[in-house]
Amino acid sequence: MSFPSSSPRRALALVASGATCVGLLAAGLPSASAAPEPAPQAASSAATGKFLKLWSAEWMAGQKSFTTAQAQDLARRMSVIVAMRGKFTKDIAAMKAANPSLKVLAYRNASFGGQGYADSLYAKNKSGQKIYARKWPTTFLMNLSSPAWAAEVGKSCVELINVSKYDGCFLDVLGSGPLMGNYLSSMPVTNGKQWTHPQWIGWADDITVAAKKATGGKTVMGNGLGNGRRYFSTTMSSKGLVAGNDGMEPELFVREAHSPVGAYYSETNWKQDVDMMIDVQNKGSRVLSMTKLWTNASETQKNAWHKYALATFLMGSNGNSYFCFLRDKNAGASWGAHPFNQIDIGTPTGSYTKIGTGMYARNFTKGKVVVNVGKSSSGLRLTQGARTLDGARVSGSVTVAAHSAEIFQY
Repeated sequence: MSFPSSSPRRALALVASGATCVGLLAAGLPSASAAPEPAPQAASSAATGKFLKLWSAEWMAGQKSFTTAQAQDLARRMSVIVAMRGKFTKDIAAMKAANPSLKVLAYRNASFGGQGYADSLYAKNKSGQKIYARKWPTTFLMNLSSPAWAAEVGKSCVELINVSKYDGCFLDVLGSGPLMGNYLSSMPVTNGKQWTHPQWIGWADDITVAAKKATGGKTVMGNGLGNGRRYFSTTMSSKGLVAGNDGMEPELFVREAHSPVGAYYSETNWKQDVDMMIDVQNKGSRVLSMTKLWTNASETQKNAWHKYALATFLMGSNGNSYFCFLRDKNAGASWGAHPFNQIDIGTPTGSYTKIGTGMYARNFTKGKVVVNVGKSSSGLRLTQGARTLDGARVSGSVTVAAHSAEIFQY
């Protein structure tokens, strides 16, 4: 579920004013024999620039400060950086010189706030009491249905952009995840009726529209899609957030942050993540994929998950979306400097297809991306020699292990 992270900064709306995205290979096995299964058609790829684009959730796993050289280095790798107020203000000019197309967005929690607002701006439970996030008792759920709260968020975005000299605003916690589980101290009501997921999503979209209008049409992106399972849900769909945003983050892309390293989504849920990307892009927006490995993992396991998340992203991307993989919680995890993030796979020659039991592939002008979401290894025949992300040279028939991925570069 897509909730605020464990950082208190992210839970406070006020704080925002003052959080990149191992297949085992063996020769000699026959290729998979199942007939290709067509996938939803993706919108056309970006006309210019590198197909694989990165974004940095710098607020989520950042470091206290950057030198100008470090800031420029980050700027060269990223298409979008989301950061706290003033984090990069002194280096914005240098960062834009390093990457003129870079967008730096100011973080703003859209759903929770601290003390000091008018009482009418706070959400209330059936007893008329304020509702707090259990982890942070001084952090309160705001009245998302109030136009005044939407105006407050818009006003805050304007202030953040002007003070920080950033390009736009990033609205966190737009999704209705807090209504699930034990996140809130009590459930919010309006006119005696408990909030529903569709209501939350509708109000969150109104907040986004208000921020877009207040900022004069500057870039507004946000977090709240959750994952494909929620996006396509019949009872708690997050689709309604897409139209008002220039880009949306699914925070549970491919995995849940604290799940064991050996836990994988089912084939159905994995496919929903890819199809969610395609649907968002076909609606004219972008996906800011987020995969977090916030659990005990070796470097080998981190590399395997990085490859799995990246390959899944490439299955659905049209070249306009952005990838982020957080290998751990350490400062600098959002730098995206890992070699896997620097690949040039070319552009896709078609949509992703199912090529075998649990096996999916997508061809690119400079390679082939394969993901095995099944519980058993599966064979694949390469039409030409290739190099894996780990540097191995392979050709002919290869085997892709269960729950793994490989990106073959020609």
